[in-house]
Amino acid sequence: MRLCLGLLCLFSLACPEPSAPQDGGLPVHEAGAPDAGVALDAGPQDRGVLPVDGGPPPDAGPIREPQFPPSLDLLWSQRGQHGALSSLRNHDLDGDGVQDLVLGSGHEMANAGHITALNGRDGTVLYATETTQDIFGSALIADLGPRPGLELVIGGRDAELHALDAQTGERLWQFEPFGSDGRAADWFNWLALYPIGDLDGDGWQELLTANGGDRTREEFEARDPGQIVVLSSGDSSVLLRALTPDRAETYMSPILYEDQGRQMLLFGTGGETHRGSLWRIPLDVLLATESLESAEELVAPTTHKGVIAPPSLVDLTGDGRLDIVVAPFDGRLLALDGPSGEVLWSHQLENCETQVTPAIGFFDEDDVPDVFAGFSVGTWPRWGDGRVLAVSGANGRVLYEERFDEHWGVASPLAVDLDGDGRHEVLFQVNHIVTGQLTRIMGSIHSVVDFPEAERHELLRVDGVSYGTARVADLDGDGWLEFAFSHALSGRWTVEARSLDARVPSLPGWDEYMGPGGRGIFWPEQVP
Repeated sequence: MRLCLGLLCLFSLACPEPSAPQDGGLPVHEAGAPDAGVALDAGPQDRGVLPVDGGPPPDAGPIREPQFPPSLDLLWSQRGQHGALSSLRNHDLDGDGVQDLVLGSGHEMANAGHITALNGRDGTVLYATETTQDIFGSALIADLGPRPGLELVIGGRDAELHALDAQTGERLWQFEPFGSDGRAADWFNWLALYPIGDLDGDGWQELLTANGGDRTREEFEARDPGQIVVLSSGDSSVLLRALTPDRAETYMSPILYEDQGRQMLLFGTGGETHRGSLWRIPLDVLLATESLESAEELVAPTTHKGVIAPPSLVDLTGDGRLDIVVAPFDGRLLALDGPSGEVLWSHQLENCETQVTPAIGFFDEDDVPDVFAGFSVGTWPRWGDGRVLAVSGANGRVLYEERFDEHWGVASPLAVDLDGDGRHEVLFQVNHIVTGQLTRIMGSIHSVVDFPEAERHELLRVDGVSYGTARVADLDGDGWLEFAFSHALSGRWTVEARSLDARVPSLPGWDEYMGPGGRGIFWPEQVP
């Protein structure tokens, strides 16, 4: 169907936050029927919380001084079934004034998963809604339509896409077809979702997203094209479905941004073993033509690899318009002038690949935002080492670089001013897996890089690996920052909240996956 452009009323892309009951219960909703109950895990370790001292909130107290490097003292910990690939999102779901956390989890081979909400005060489970596949996406939490309250929409593999009542976890709808029926109809993985206004006049905002990537195909085996999709947040009905212009698969979460009053869409194509590009098209053109054929190719492939990690957008040239920082899977790191698409600066990291979105922050002494990126050394899926580097946004000069032997899978970094010096510090984590004759050792290291000194401090080592991005936020509203992250070991996830020993800074930061509000955009003066 043709979409009525006159009804296009773009809403803010910032995501609200989740809420849930505090009665100690564990509402669970089974995939398929909206209210069917299924036990997540009857074990006490999944319902209980691991408090530090059982006393008042851990960061309460009459005297508290900032500390750097932070101690990362444990505030609470919670465990659940399966692994966790999802990046944490936060919102006050239960109306108690505390930011709660939402994550997706699952096991790709077991065809099982959950959407879990945790109380941000102590980690108790607010609800865990069951799914039939791994939920790796990051939750969109927003008031999307006439129904009272907030909706939570999140997706994953095999066309698994769910809308929940954000407060209770009750399932409102599940996209169909999914699973093997979904693959037969060319529906694959769901990526990040953006509300773009009510286009068909039914009172519900439409959601723009990308869908692609068939997990059943072997390396280098031909793949179905990816697609940009517009669907209703009211019932998941599809309004628009446009194939990628190069007919390549897609794994990149799209980005919507405004340039001189016009909404622009960035999307990527290709994968680990299939060539692809970074593309741009005006949103109004996509809606009018229902096609991506006129999209502009911004970054062309140099090898058989594509663009997986979403770019980061920031004004590097001082012209008041967003520029594009992108790290394709082939080991490049590029900054593009937003208006023209011309390369401002670039790096090529030999024998490196990445699925990591660069973090943006102020690292050196000038007033131009800078870039921090992470890479894995080797060829997927056989990565060996990890590599990180910070570069000047003004000219691409390397500010800091380090390689981690036998540590790979760098998660998307965060940039936050932790010591109050007006420069951002970078929090990042690398995974470590060593396979021996009888054992497989899995762990991860969390570090902070202090800028402008460019000194790294190791903060914490934990068992298990983490692929989702952590969240830095003042969860309990006391003016001090918390650090929340997930890791997984032996088929179980753990979420921890730890103290950062830092007051909420006046300088906005890149404090969650895809930056402030999860939009991939860094405007220091416009952070939501």
